[in-house]
Amino acid sequence: MTWAILLSLVLIPLVFAAMIPSRPSSHAKGVALAGMILPLFALVFLTGLFDWSRPHHMQHESTLEWLPTLGLSLSVGVDGVSMLLIILTGLLGPICVLGSFTAIRENEKTFYAWLLILQSAMFGVFMARDLVLFYLCFEFTLVPMYVLISLFGSSNCKAAATKFFLYTFTGSIVALAGLVYVVVYAFQTTGLWTMDIATLGEAARAMSLREQALVMGAMLLGFGV
Repeated sequence: MTWAILLSLVLIPLVFAAMIPSRPSSHAKGVALAGMILPLFALVFLTGLFDWSRPHHMQHESTLEWLPTLGLSLSVGVDGVSMLLIILTGLLGPICVLGSFTAIRENEKTFYAWLLILQSAMFGVFMARDLVLFYLCFEFTLVPMYVLISLFGSSNCKAAATKFFLYTFTGSIVALAGLVYVVVYAFQTTGLWTMDIATLGEAARAMSLREQALVMGAMLLGFGV
């Protein structure tokens, strides 16, 4: 049941985003607000099912094998930190829509569709337990953010959006290099390809301090930009 709840958090905003282009512009706000509010009901169930006495344990994990020989799978789950981030994301969604009611008066369908897509990608980032799924969701957040900044920002918004995209994308490539190093190291250690974040974390414990420092530096630079 919990896998369906986690999946609904990602799919509901996407479904409502797909509905917006076929609706009149005057309906875009309402559709977007509904697409942000409905996941809150799923969050209520997920919060109630989460064992808050064990926040450091991964809970409600679900895995769908994709290419097991390459260690690829669709794996989701939540711990205390990711649960709080998912709750925060869910609460901020409706607030962003309500706050934009008076600010967005042109290209409303474009704005609200991309805002819903961003919400879906953010949920995916925080519940991903597979490195490929995590990285794809993280990278995909750049697309709606670029569109929102370039079309709905203030003065020089296009230049700001381009700089944002270039800096963030460059940083993510550095982070990718660190992640690939950990994956290769885990393969050399165990003889098996895996993209499971928990397994990779355990394998990284055996790295030398120098290797750990380099990987940490790549992560800080990549995700901190």
